[in-house]
Parts: sequence; structure tokens; C-alpha cells
Amino acid sequence: MVENNDSLYLRVGGETGVNKLVESFYEKVLAEESLNNFFRDIPMQQLKNMQKEFFCIALGGPAKYSDINLSHAHQGKGIKTSHFSTFVDILFDTLSELNISKDERYQLISQVNTYVGDIVGDAESLID
Repeated sequence: MVENNDSLYLRVGGETGVNKLVESFYEKVLAEESLNNFFRDIPMQQLKNMQKEFFCIALGGPAKYSDINLSHAHQGKGIKTSHFSTFVDILFDTLSELNISKDERYQLISQVNTYVGDIVGDAESLID
């Protein structure tokens, strides 16, 4: 087995690859009926820019994360764990299109999953 020591960021194509990831990902998210209402009044370019920063960091690339308070940004939106799970499933599938191995996709998803509490809110919200 050939070992590739490049960061995931470089292997997905650097900034161009991250841009492609975010664009493809949000195209799918917005097409998903169970999720698209959450993005109706959201300035999408701003959201995409923040996601690009996040993915640059998560993939081992350079970026300065805006450090938005995720719990504040998602508070009162009615996001449940089922919505978060669908969001993550779409991300997992989108990452596979960029030739990221299954193990590496799981590593990245595990980083995203650390934010589930901030996204879905308090413990009562965790029950669908």
C-alpha cells in the first residue's frame, strides 16, 4: 500500500478543492427537503465562506476560523438530531466524490460531530 503523507487539504485540491466541496455540498443540502427550510433566510455566500474556513482547518489546510458561536447561530431553529444526521450523511457522500478514503471521511465526520450539541441545542432537543 502506498502511503500518501499530503494533508487531506492538499489531496482534495487545496483551496480549489475546498471550494468545490462546499459548493457541491450545499447544492445537495439545499435540494434536501428536510433541510432546505433551515437555509431560507440565510445569506448563503457568508455561510459558504465560513464553511470553507472550517473545512480548510478540518482538512489540515491554512485558514483563520471566524469562530462564530455555533449554539447562538442555531438557537431556536428547531434543528433535531435527525436533521444533523442527514446533514452529515450528505457531507459524507460529498467527501467520497473527492476521493477521500472512508477512514479519512470518518475522521472528518468525527470532528464535525463534536458540534452536535451546539447545533441541536439542549438535551431535550436530542430526542426526535
